[in-house]
Amino acid sequence: MHGVRKRKRGWAIAAVVCLALVAAACGSDSKSSSGGSRESSGGSSATVSKNGKDFTIGNAIGGPRNDQAYFQSVYEGAQTAAKTYGVKLSVADSLEGDQAAAGDAIRNLATGNKLVIADITIASSVLPVAAQMADTTFIVPSGFYKPGEASANVFGYVTIYGYPTYPMGQIAAKLTKTKKLGYVTGPVFPIERTAFEGFKRGAQSIDPSIQVIETVISGYSDVPGAKQAASAQIASGADVLYGFVDAGFVGIQQAAQESGKDVKLFSPVVDRCDRGDNIVGNNRSDISKMVELAVKDYVDGNLPKPTRAYNLDVPEVQRFELCPKWRKPDLVKQADDTIAKIKSGELKLPTEVTAGT
Repeated sequence: MHGVRKRKRGWAIAAVVCLALVAAACGSDSKSSSGGSRESSGGSSATVSKNGKDFTIGNAIGGPRNDQAYFQSVYEGAQTAAKTYGVKLSVADSLEGDQAAAGDAIRNLATGNKLVIADITIASSVLPVAAQMADTTFIVPSGFYKPGEASANVFGYVTIYGYPTYPMGQIAAKLTKTKKLGYVTGPVFPIERTAFEGFKRGAQSIDPSIQVIETVISGYSDVPGAKQAASAQIASGADVLYGFVDAGFVGIQQAAQESGKDVKLFSPVVDRCDRGDNIVGNNRSDISKMVELAVKDYVDGNLPKPTRAYNLDVPEVQRFELCPKWRKPDLVKQADDTIAKIKSGELKLPTEVTAGT
């Protein structure tokens, strides 16, 4: 394996993720006994019929629903779905950090709703409750479960990041002058690893001598940590960085700007093209849309067994895109050709990139 990987040890994390979404959330909050905030919204109290049974939606979120990132995207997807089907939505957010309190909040939601959407950051609290409440269906955005890893009423929906980060890595390889790339991430977990592997292997498919320096920070919203990590990578010679973080991306931008060097950046999940001329592109993952489609699967009786994993097959859910300034003919052609080969099956990506999907 090429590249230097600097990783903090001791992260026994089966599944944690933070993604990002730009749009702002809304809604009035009131404090709940779980320590988070709760609301009921999403249209009238009318319900629709699923297999002869009425349903309402509960939404459990690890962080604040207005974080302009992953948690907000989960909330907005649930909110849109509730409005689409004219059903009641109950929300408990800011649950991450207290597993017992999160479990209580999730149990309360599961008692009052046939469908509960609970994000991956609180999965350790979700799974025990789900195992005890077989009559409630649980959808876990960003959850990736193999048969037998969760109870039969738990369904994961996930975007496999390695698919869009592979062409991203190829573009990075064409832009680097030092042959050193940087990758900054929060706590590692299996699907996050596909983002790293896609970025690294894509770059090395263009030039095997390219190094990828990886730094793991304490959290996806850790701005000072992301800045420190990026500054160290830039000082070591990295001139193209991919920040797999949420709010922490601001720290990476600060490090690039303060370095005084020509440092180019790639970002995850949301469109950050308007945040700087040095932002080359994004691997877009619309978690909100994925949640909407998950609820549709529930209504249609078409839930996966047990995970629906998106690659590049549904562009409205996941895709790679260059920022307008960087849509140069050679870069566009490189990305388009690679994506076409991936979709057609001509290019077989390694399991480390695809998670076996």
